[in-house]
Amino acid sequence: MKNMSDMAVCCVGFWLTGWALAFGLNADGKSGAFAGEGGFLLIGEDRYADFMFQYAFAATAATIVSGAVVGRIRFKHYVLLAFVMTSAIYPIVAHAGWSTSGFLSQMGFVDFAGSCVVHVTGGAVGLFASLWLGPRPGVFRENGEYAPQRSSPTQALMGTICLWYSWFSFNAGSSQALTAGGAIVASRAAASTLMASGSGFLVSMVWSWARSKGQHIDVFDSATGLLAGLVAVTASCASVEPWEGLIIGGLGAVAALASVPLLERLRIDDAVAVIPVHLVAGAVGTLLVGFFANDPATKAGQPVPQGVAGLFHGGDGQLLGVQALALVFVLAWTGACFLILALVVERCLGGLRVPALDQSKLDEREIASGQQSHRQHSSTRVGPAANGQAVAGAGLRGRTAASASAKAAENKVAALPTEA
Repeated sequence: MKNMSDMAVCCVGFWLTGWALAFGLNADGKSGAFAGEGGFLLIGEDRYADFMFQYAFAATAATIVSGAVVGRIRFKHYVLLAFVMTSAIYPIVAHAGWSTSGFLSQMGFVDFAGSCVVHVTGGAVGLFASLWLGPRPGVFRENGEYAPQRSSPTQALMGTICLWYSWFSFNAGSSQALTAGGAIVASRAAASTLMASGSGFLVSMVWSWARSKGQHIDVFDSATGLLAGLVAVTASCASVEPWEGLIIGGLGAVAALASVPLLERLRIDDAVAVIPVHLVAGAVGTLLVGFFANDPATKAGQPVPQGVAGLFHGGDGQLLGVQALALVFVLAWTGACFLILALVVERCLGGLRVPALDQSKLDEREIASGQQSHRQHSSTRVGPAANGQAVAGAGLRGRTAASASAKAAENKVAALPTEA
């Protein structure tokens, strides 16, 4: 349901304001350094192909968040978060980095297919949401050990393979042309993407083997490493050679896998490694552009995304500085926007987190199907012990707010008429 909601809600949000803020032009065919200035509701627009292409990236940024907040966010409030992501939060980042008039773009920022613009944005919101919501009940034992309930390894690998296959469309397709040198850019992006994914997977196998002291290869580590390699190379895939893509993918995988135990020590509950894969690997990939981007002068007659070379190809550090600035901007912007949204929801709509009393069988309580849709929740009974139930998801909201929410839910249920 969350994925379906992302597709539906995000297309409306991106149509209403997202496209205009990201790529909208005023009557003079220009836009500002921070946001677009026209094209709301696509009125007066004829760039429908661009709209459809950019909508896919916007929806991707939004759906990244869903994995980080699984099992503890109210569905209706997740839908609201996805809408805000594509109508306001993501478009400003996309304009800064991808619009020709955006301030980062003007400074020479390079992100060919979205390591920073898409993945760091989605991963950062996922991090802030995880901190705000707190962990799911029971995932951290009394000794601090992280013991999440894993999904089917088969389904996890199938999902990874689907993403792997689709990634070539995103990265190579970001050339947006096969003429005037576009085919060279697309093929270079595809080759670098392939090498990065392969190295990410191999690194994860070695990592898993070493961590288990030669006992086994962890399925979830393997998926994490492969996807982290893909995320890391997404910014630079058209600016580097395939062998450099292999290095970038491997470094992205190492960074992502190393951050997993760190999150566990910090008691940050990230069920599907959204933060390591998208935020950490995306940030590493964004910075590595500043090191590995080829010298444009060596690509005479070929279109390249970068205006200057990275440090390893004779650059003076200018590109690395711009890439670092972009990361700071994305973290600051997404953090401020999420905090405002969370406070508004907390004050006006009862909070983002599902009350403790509704934590069990969350899907059944929030999303009905078939015969279940006819069941009456009035038959639910809350025993006296529920009042003392521990609130595992205190998060940044504090246990007081969560307990108050749970108490209100209990009183509401207790007030319902009793069946004979």
